[in-house]
Amino acid sequence: MPFMKNMIPTICFLLCSWFQAHSQGFIVTYETTMSFRIPREELQKIENPYVRQAIEQSIKEQEERMRAPITTRLTIGKGISNCELLPSNALNNRESQVVQTNNTFGVINMNFSYNVSSLGHNTVYKNHQSKLQHIRVTTVEGKEYLIEEPLMELHWRIGNDKREICGYHCVEATAIVSGGKTIQAWYAPDIPVSEGPASYHGLPGLILYLDIDHGNTVFTCKAVEPLENAPEIQIPENIEKISRAQYNAMNQERVQQMEELRNRRNSGSIIIREE
Repeated sequence: MPFMKNMIPTICFLLCSWFQAHSQGFIVTYETTMSFRIPREELQKIENPYVRQAIEQSIKEQEERMRAPITTRLTIGKGISNCELLPSNALNNRESQVVQTNNTFGVINMNFSYNVSSLGHNTVYKNHQSKLQHIRVTTVEGKEYLIEEPLMELHWRIGNDKREICGYHCVEATAIVSGGKTIQAWYAPDIPVSEGPASYHGLPGLILYLDIDHGNTVFTCKAVEPLENAPEIQIPENIEKISRAQYNAMNQERVQQMEELRNRRNSGSIIIREE
């Protein structure tokens, strides 16, 4: 009996995967809040004190400006989903030279400069057939890339707590990801698709609420729209694919460029532009 009890989540997950590949689709709308927190150890890696101080100041300013919720839309098709941040007034026409949050929606990377409006162009494609995900990112120079990497593997622990979200009975689940971040999810068993916002998935039901790292990024479902037919979602073929390591190397190069520029100017100030 204990063996069968332990097998139930696995069986439900397999049924969800089959249902997702052969059934109707969904459009799920989330209200998303994000905090631009950077671990202290990451800031300490920046040797130039003027650059480090400017980054800290910019983070404080961005946190104040970005408190307004952002709308995220998850479209679930036949074996493939895409999740994107929708443009809003909070994201338009803002530019700041310091921090890059290109994405896995909440995973922050240091960068030479950061265009807040680029958040609206980030899209995560999850392909459950190839077991790959592609993250569409736009650099400050306007160049688009697709970061190609394996789907995130999460070892969920399903709890006993229950609550209602958007009219659906939900069950709590938690997981720990790399870096020790805690993930809390509430999923709806009555919507048997193993999907969720951003890169998150793997539960026996659609994730309707997701809290990454104690409020760093929070997705709260506001609407679930069933589709009669699952849409055919295409991953762009005309965008250059790069690995996560290549993308991180590009970011590191921009940090070095920024430090070299500040050293040449021998100035203790940095200009923050807003348009």
